[in-house]
Amino acid sequence: MRCRESRIATVAWLLVLGVALGGCQEGQSRRAPEPVRRVALPMPPELEMPHKRGPVEIQEARALPAMEASAPVPPHAGPGELLKVPEASILSSRIAELAPSRRPACRSLTNRYRPRQEERSGDSVSLGSVVGGRLHEGSILPHEGEGYRVLDRTIRRGYVHGTSELVAAIERLGRTLAKRLPGNVLGVGNLSRPGGGDIPQSRSHNSGRDVDFAFFVVDSLGRGVVGREFVELNAAGASEDDGVPVFFDTRKNWEIVRGLLLDTSIQVQYIFIADWLRTRIIDHARQVEPDSSLVCRAEEVLRQPMDSSPHSDHFHVRIHCDLHDRLRGCRESGERHAWVERFKDAIQARVNELIDRYQEGSEEERERVLEELNFFQEEEDVHEEPEGEERP
Repeated sequence: MRCRESRIATVAWLLVLGVALGGCQEGQSRRAPEPVRRVALPMPPELEMPHKRGPVEIQEARALPAMEASAPVPPHAGPGELLKVPEASILSSRIAELAPSRRPACRSLTNRYRPRQEERSGDSVSLGSVVGGRLHEGSILPHEGEGYRVLDRTIRRGYVHGTSELVAAIERLGRTLAKRLPGNVLGVGNLSRPGGGDIPQSRSHNSGRDVDFAFFVVDSLGRGVVGREFVELNAAGASEDDGVPVFFDTRKNWEIVRGLLLDTSIQVQYIFIADWLRTRIIDHARQVEPDSSLVCRAEEVLRQPMDSSPHSDHFHVRIHCDLHDRLRGCRESGERHAWVERFKDAIQARVNELIDRYQEGSEEERERVLEELNFFQEEEDVHEEPEGEERP
C-alpha cells in the first residue's frame, strides 16, 4: 500500500514538473535577494607566507612605463616600502564599496552566448555537480600552447582533463593573450583528473568545468616574472618568490578576466579571487575598459569564495553547463547571472518528452525516466557556493 501511494505521488510530481521548472526559474530571475558582502581584513605588514617554490624566470621584456607598470610602489623603492600594506580602514572600505552589487544595469545585461558546435570533440559530458560529479570522455589540455603553459605540478598530477568547451576556451584565451600581451605566458593549474571525481587539493574540480590560472606578476622594475608555482600575495598585492619581490600585475590580470568574459562560446559563472585583489582589477577596469557592460559582468563573476582559502595566489574559473551537458546530467548550483542562457525551452521540451515516456513505459523504463528527471531539479539558488578548503 505504501509503495502504491509513493508511485501515485511520483506521477503527480511528474505532471507538474514541466510547469514548476519554468515557473521556478522565472521566479528566481525576478528575485533580488540581498547580496552577501564579505570584507576581508588585510594581512599584516610582513609577508605571512614567503614562498620559496623553485626557480624564477625573468621574461625578456622591456620595463613598463610608469603609467603601465602594475607594481603598487615606485620602481626603485626599498624593501620596506615594497611590502607596505594599506591601512586596514582604507582597504576594507574599498573592498566593501566594490562588492558584487547586483545593480539593475547588471541584471539587464543581454546574453552573448554563441556556442561553437564545430569545436565539440568527441562526447565529453560534465556529469553531476562540480563538488560531487564526474567527467565522461573529457578532453585533454596540451601541456603547452600559444600563450599558455601548464604548470609542472599539474602535469605530474595529471589534472589536465576538462570538457571540450573548457579546454577549447583555455586555448583560445592563450591565443588572445599572446596577441594582447606578447612575450607573456599564462600559467595553467588544475583542471580535473581523468574521469573527474574528487581531488585532494580542492572540494570542486570534479566535473571538468573548473580551471586554475596563475596570476601575472612583475618585479620592482615592472618586468614580467614567471614562477614555477602559484605565488601568495598579501593585501598590498606583493610577495616574494625565491627571494625576488613580486607584485600583482593588475593590467595583465584584467586581460585574463576580459578574455574569458568576451569568449561567447562559454558562460563564466565565477572567477574566484581574494577581495583585495579583486578590488585592484575592478578599479583598473573602470578606468581603462570602454565597454561598461563588460566591467559590470566582471563585478558579478569576480568573487572571494566562502568557507575556503581566499584565493590570493591564483584565479579559479568555473563555467556553466552547456546545453549538451545540461541535457545529459550536468547539475547547476550557485549564482545564476541574469545574462546567462539557461536553456529553458530545450529543458522544458526534454521534460515533456520524459513525462510521456513515464506514462507509457514499463516499470523498468519508468525507473530510468525518474533517474534522468532528477538531472533537471536545480539546486538551491544560493548567492555563492562554498568551495571547501583549497590547496595549491
